[in-house]
Amino acid sequence: MTGAPVTRAAGTIRHRRAHGSPAVERDDRPAALAVGVALGHPDPADPAGVKPRLAQSIVRHREVYAEASDTAIEQYDDEVSEYYRSQGFARGWVGSVLERVRNAASLHGRHTLRAALEKRGLHSR
Repeated sequence: MTGAPVTRAAGTIRHRRAHGSPAVERDDRPAALAVGVALGHPDPADPAGVKPRLAQSIVRHREVYAEASDTAIEQYDDEVSEYYRSQGFARGWVGSVLERVRNAASLHGRHTLRAALEKRGLHSR
């Protein structure tokens, strides 16, 4: 393989694909996308909290998809709303998710990601 590997965050690929992000402009080299976790030490000057995560009962399914209960979603939305308030933001999870998918303009081009990757030879099944 010639040239240095190109490393980009998945969000960079998603948001810059229409501009020819180097992560997907691979000419004739093989391309791969890896998703990982970044580990490090907290900055004491930035008192960020630990954002609540969706309960396993909502995101983990065995053999078949099970719809999450309204109560579980409302509880998570309350937890995230409290977390965001502690960080100086006035929003909840449900409203944020709905805003991100409200219409094509709110997708900020994410709806074109598959076509952009396929144009560069990265076909999905």
